[in-house]
Amino acid sequence: MHTNKLYLSLTALLLIFIFLCSSQLVSAQSVSDSLQLREIHIEATRIKEPVAYQPIQVNVIDSTTLQQFQSQDLGSLLMDQSFAFVQSNGPGGLQSLSLRGYDARHTQVIWEGFVINHPMVGTSDLSLIPVSVLSSVEISPGNPATSFGAGSSGGTVYLKTDDFINKIQLGSAFGSYGYAKQNLAIGTKHKNWKVTFMAGHKQSDNNFPYYNTVENKQIKRQNNALNAHHILTNVEWQKKNHFVKTALWYNYQDNHIANAVNFNGGKGEQRDNSVRWYGIYGGRYGKTHYRVKTYYSHYNLKYDDPNYGTHSRSLALKYNVQGQIRHYFSKIFDISGLISFNREIIKTNNYNYREDRNRVSGLVHGEYRPVPELRIYPALRFDNYSDFGSQVSPDLGVNFEMIPRILFIRAQIKRDFTAPTFNQLYWQPGGNKDLNPEKSWTAEAGFTFQKQLSKGLLLKVMPTYYNSRQKDGIRWVPGSNGVWSPVNILGLHMQGAELESVLMYELNGITLQLRNFTEWTKAEITKSDQSKSHDLHKQLSYVPKWSFKTDLSIHSGPIMLYINQNRTGSRYTTNDHSSSLDPLSAFNIINSGIILSHRFGAFRLALHAKVQNLFNKSYQIVAWYPMPGRNYLGSLNISMRI
Repeated sequence: MHTNKLYLSLTALLLIFIFLCSSQLVSAQSVSDSLQLREIHIEATRIKEPVAYQPIQVNVIDSTTLQQFQSQDLGSLLMDQSFAFVQSNGPGGLQSLSLRGYDARHTQVIWEGFVINHPMVGTSDLSLIPVSVLSSVEISPGNPATSFGAGSSGGTVYLKTDDFINKIQLGSAFGSYGYAKQNLAIGTKHKNWKVTFMAGHKQSDNNFPYYNTVENKQIKRQNNALNAHHILTNVEWQKKNHFVKTALWYNYQDNHIANAVNFNGGKGEQRDNSVRWYGIYGGRYGKTHYRVKTYYSHYNLKYDDPNYGTHSRSLALKYNVQGQIRHYFSKIFDISGLISFNREIIKTNNYNYREDRNRVSGLVHGEYRPVPELRIYPALRFDNYSDFGSQVSPDLGVNFEMIPRILFIRAQIKRDFTAPTFNQLYWQPGGNKDLNPEKSWTAEAGFTFQKQLSKGLLLKVMPTYYNSRQKDGIRWVPGSNGVWSPVNILGLHMQGAELESVLMYELNGITLQLRNFTEWTKAEITKSDQSKSHDLHKQLSYVPKWSFKTDLSIHSGPIMLYINQNRTGSRYTTNDHSSSLDPLSAFNIINSGIILSHRFGAFRLALHAKVQNLFNKSYQIVAWYPMPGRNYLGSLNISMRI
């Protein structure tokens, strides 16, 4: 409590100092590029407009923020820099993503336009994605199914990996509990060609000490080591109105799986081995833009635990071919269309047979500007699945520029669906081939206010309210024979409010940025076909009602200091709140770091030191899976222009 008050007091004093200084800015320099209202065109929504003109809120994590997390994984980044709740089993463990109260099956992770969620479980493990390969991340809570298909009731996370040119970079990082990482990146651009190559290796013992409440003593985490490496290469050719782009991403990670602390002697081990590739050809003919895209992924997973006699093997294959076209009829109206074929194949010893799924999709999306201030975005998507039939997903978004470049009103209504996963359909024992997709309707509204208040001072505020209802929700329930099986029995209601705010200030070459994410979420079961349901109208498990995240950074020449806070409210471990653990205590974690950089001719040297869990708090995000106390991370990066 004392440290929280101290942190808030320092923040308040710093803000007072900022506003006092703002009146003395007569001789201040003009606003730097970092303080401008940048016209970043968004990819995550398929609406090629800047953030302010979108019908929904989009949070863009740029390269400046990514620097703080270069030696970490995507889960650590989203935990501190977005509205997302990352359900983490601790270092070396599974990290799953939740947006707006929906679980990880309802949130898409997208790489350059292709959904990379694993089809067996419908989720993506964020611990397998290194931040070092990313050039930008776009988080879109509430992104509609019309954008990328099933599974976006919560939203989407869009990953870009292609912005690293004309330099060579070597990096090395070391940290607590045996953490070590090395990476190499080379990017060059010559005439019509752009080529990027990245490779990295990571290992950690993750044997951090924690207090075991079962044994009432402090012990070290056991069987928790990981070893991982990755390779990512991009090649692009562009000439006049045509381009060809391709990328190959290989990733391998070997995790020793630590048990929950109330179970002894964990010996589990999981090996994830994946290859992803895409190719894109695009061009323009007059007022028509077109693209042909293809994607392939090969995901091999092996899990062994001799304590339980488990030896699971699975291979997931995915193929996708799609054609896109966009035609600009006039300055006030354009329309785009998409036709896509997707095939998924699962081979595993957990099913009776090899299983597959084909999907044919069509999308029509428009942008209409009847007056310069108003943008209307209608969309309609059709998906036909080989295993459960067809779904139609309509969506209507609007954006009204009430005050030019300052105040934007936005709203959207959409229908989403989430397809049953392969495990829900075919797992043995218990899979249910008669499942229907989960369906939801969501309405949301908000506004964006962004204004340069004075020379050097910029304020941006983006509140959003949403209301969502889902039917045919899938839940695993025990049958008369004692075997658990999934059935469509749930009705869910999600509502909440999100507030993102940014304050940026520059004085005499010193730039300060204060960013905040505040969220209130109410997520509850409103209907259940079980005869005795004790979980109606109670907060869903692992959905905090409140979360508050703040990031403060100060940048002056070669030095950047930052501190971020993540306060997450209490969570229930069961939907009926019946566990003796309920609720899990709220936690408030503060991290801090410094980045020093300097140029020596063509060379640039960057040193980064970071303290995580600064005040050594003991906490759990998931019950019985402890998180580490205070720990340290340091890195050195050397780059050279070529």
